[in-house]
Amino acid sequence: MQKIRENGVDTLKGFLILLVVFCHMPASPMFVFATSFSYWEPLWDKLSDMIPFILYFHMPLFLAASGFFVKKFSVFCFNNRTLLLLVPYAFWFFVEKVEPLIYHHISYNEFLDSMTTIFIGNHPLGKTILWFFPALLIFNILFSLYKKYFSPTLLLIICGLWLIVFFNIQQVAKWHFLGFIPWGFDVVFYMFPYCLLVDYFYRQRHLIGKNYLMSWLLIILSGIVITLVEPLKIISPFHFRIDLAQLSVPYTMIGYFAMCSLSIGILLIFLRIQKENLLAFVGKYTLPIYVLHLFILTRFHNVLYRLSVANDIFQSGLFIFVYSVFSFLGTIILSIFISKLLVNISTKFKYIGMVNH
Repeated sequence: MQKIRENGVDTLKGFLILLVVFCHMPASPMFVFATSFSYWEPLWDKLSDMIPFILYFHMPLFLAASGFFVKKFSVFCFNNRTLLLLVPYAFWFFVEKVEPLIYHHISYNEFLDSMTTIFIGNHPLGKTILWFFPALLIFNILFSLYKKYFSPTLLLIICGLWLIVFFNIQQVAKWHFLGFIPWGFDVVFYMFPYCLLVDYFYRQRHLIGKNYLMSWLLIILSGIVITLVEPLKIISPFHFRIDLAQLSVPYTMIGYFAMCSLSIGILLIFLRIQKENLLAFVGKYTLPIYVLHLFILTRFHNVLYRLSVANDIFQSGLFIFVYSVFSFLGTIILSIFISKLLVNISTKFKYIGMVNH
């Protein structure tokens, strides 16, 4: 039975995956190269100022949105979900770690050491964007169990345990950075009330009405509150107020609810979208875009580097800006094209993250 799709949810996912690619563009060597030119640097400084705000919601909302269609726990659903998340996690983790070995950037022993972090499944130790797969699987399992066995007593127990975690989150974040808590259990449990709130507003969307002003006020005020109330987290080398990959999350209760309000405001705006659109189309391919985008961005960098060596004209700030926009759009288009091509060859490619729509 094919899952019923909602254009509003697909549009939201399309918007979020574009932000994921945008936020990871500085991680591509292309931008290390590009920022060495004076014409580009001021522009990129302005664009990069957007990234901290994007981190307030883009991965948290991805996590919560994955629960919208989670059913009550069953062995069949568990097995199916595990296959569709763990197999691509293992496959792309191997590809990601073996690539530097092929190009002789690391030794064989370094490759073996890097492969062991697959069992930890978090970003600080694995140095991989694929940390989201284990966390997503754990969330889906826990959320399906919660739906099946829900009771006021269970909710009370979860709230009590969550409060213990919340008031010790700085210590938990240190354990996260050291890899003491594997597979995103800490991320998922900390974010569980957030996901429940977002899911509640998703379920009640028809009763809320179409007050766009209220949604925008939620977004603006919540963003201001997070920026003013939450300190920069300096446990990891990436200093942001919120960055789910590092478990850099709100330390204050008002910051936590501001994070919830911000995401709810964004969600309500997108849920009002009824018609098919380009973002909704992109939203159907979030999985292949997620696993492929860094590989493709790196290839664009290699082309840019060779062009710049060949002729000084390719070192101009304008050319690098245009090329960067081209690489951003090209990454999205190529990811979708590769996914459709592989699925047309065999539907079994869905087990490495290629979707079949």
